[in-house]
Amino acid sequence: MKKFVSRITHVLNNKKGETIVEVVVAFALLAIMLLIFSQGLASATRTEMYASENRKKADESMNALQEKLATTKPEGGAPIISPKDPQKPDEPGKVLPIKRYIYTIDDETDYVVYEFG
Repeated sequence: MKKFVSRITHVLNNKKGETIVEVVVAFALLAIMLLIFSQGLASATRTEMYASENRKKADESMNALQEKLATTKPEGGAPIISPKDPQKPDEPGKVLPIKRYIYTIDDETDYVVYEFG
């Protein structure tokens, strides 16, 4: 304990301190590190915004394509016909109904899925 108290009194009585050069260098290093961190944060934010915009545009394009495919009849307006049954060659194919399902994700993105038959 005596050794510990001796060490504390030695530190308290020590009049040596940091020089102004050491303080300026420490602040300069801190400023450089903060600059690097802020640039990294800004870059990450821009990248996230760019990815979000691209996702929104891709979703809109997919919805437009699905809508176009749903409202367009294949092969110049012919109805969708199932292939003929090889067991019954005289029987014509059936017209397949189209079922439409709309899925909403994140309360903002609608996905349309079409099922034939």
